[in-house]
Amino acid sequence: MKAKAWSVIKEAARAKQDATAQRIARMIAQQRELEQKLQLLLDYRDEYRRRLACAQAEGIHGERLRNYQQFLANLQLAVEQQADINAAMQRQLATARASWAGDRRKVDSYEVLDQRQQRSADASDQRRQQAMHDEFAVINFLKRASEGSD
Repeated sequence: MKAKAWSVIKEAARAKQDATAQRIARMIAQQRELEQKLQLLLDYRDEYRRRLACAQAEGIHGERLRNYQQFLANLQLAVEQQADINAAMQRQLATARASWAGDRRKVDSYEVLDQRQQRSADASDQRRQQAMHDEFAVINFLKRASEGSD
């Protein structure tokens, strides 16, 4: 394969890996925000449960009790929906991380191939240089031998 084409392939693999890493970083930031939102909802729900418990201890009646219960049911629904959103983000993040790992393996494979090619080229160069040295040594030997027989 031509060096330029090989270089383009390697660079494309590195660029894909970098883009995936950046996407993961954004997803992690988004996940943190989602976790904070879930925690806020949980705290809010717990606070309203405490308020309801206090109100019940003081003797809450009828419509007000139903309002508390309805509001807590809505908060519980919001908590469950947020938990589902967080779980979906976790799955997306796991998928992105697996994709990044695959990208990394591809980049590593290209580097291994480069190293093998370089070692092969180095070995060929070394054999060529050795052949040149051997040829030079034979020529020098033959020169000295012919000079000595003259």
